[in-house]
Amino acid sequence: MLRLKLITLIKKPDYTEGVLFNQTDNTFICDTLEDAIRFQNHEQELNGAALKIQDKTAIPGGLYDLIVRYSPSFLCNTVMLKDVPYFSYILMHYGRTVKNSSGCILVGEKNGDGQLKNTGMTKKLVDLLKTYPDGGMISISR
Repeated sequence: MLRLKLITLIKKPDYTEGVLFNQTDNTFICDTLEDAIRFQNHEQELNGAALKIQDKTAIPGGLYDLIVRYSPSFLCNTVMLKDVPYFSYILMHYGRTVKNSSGCILVGEKNGDGQLKNTGMTKKLVDLLKTYPDGGMISISR
């Protein structure tokens, strides 16, 4: 099973930066960019519906199953996180700034504060997950 780990590095009022590692082989994969973190503790995550602001809130930390899912918006396969509380269709895909996020995890290479550049990581993550027939999981630490 593929095991990914997203570690939050920088929390700003408008965005969150992090890094993504492959725990299966202990390698760095890419930089990440997400909306602002509004869940500050486990109690808030449990009562998170009131804290979520559409298109402006990062998902809660936790452990999530990963699947490959076709995205009609991007016209390609993406990696999707399953069963994220208060969210639906959370994908891992490229975007330059959090304006491209809508709660999703943006993947690429850091290109300035709150910015990524495209490295083809969306396809690389899909191809990586497909090599694990028993699927994958991601652990997100906040």
